[in-house]
Amino acid sequence: MSAEILNANDTLKGKNGANEIFVNPNYNFNYTDGIKDFTIENEMFWLLDLISFYQKEVSWTKEKGFYIKIVLNQDFQVWKLERQLKKNKKGNVISRRNSFMLTCSDGNHNILKSHMVPFSDFKFDVYTVWLQNRTLMLPEEY
Repeated sequence: MSAEILNANDTLKGKNGANEIFVNPNYNFNYTDGIKDFTIENEMFWLLDLISFYQKEVSWTKEKGFYIKIVLNQDFQVWKLERQLKKNKKGNVISRRNSFMLTCSDGNHNILKSHMVPFSDFKFDVYTVWLQNRTLMLPEEY
């Protein structure tokens, strides 16, 4: 077992721009060819389903005594899928679980949504995608 974090985005360094944008009526966004290829290769259409589902969610937060409406379909979102890891006191990975946490932030480390994925056979520990102006892309494609 590797003590190193396996980041899916490290395998995508050759992607440097989307050549094609795909429209799927089932999703609330378009997506790039890099997203399409990675999703097919890793059988991860469930991740696109989750991101699409949360585009319609509205929540409220209290700031300076006032409630503010937060809608996830902002112009820019960072979606990060992270495996639940068990680490020792030195921070080294000692075991990998098959559960993941999916978080959405606004790009400034403000978490908008988090969702526990109880099981996935995804082989990587971390995967990050960006949603900008209703188009889902790999950060390398920006």
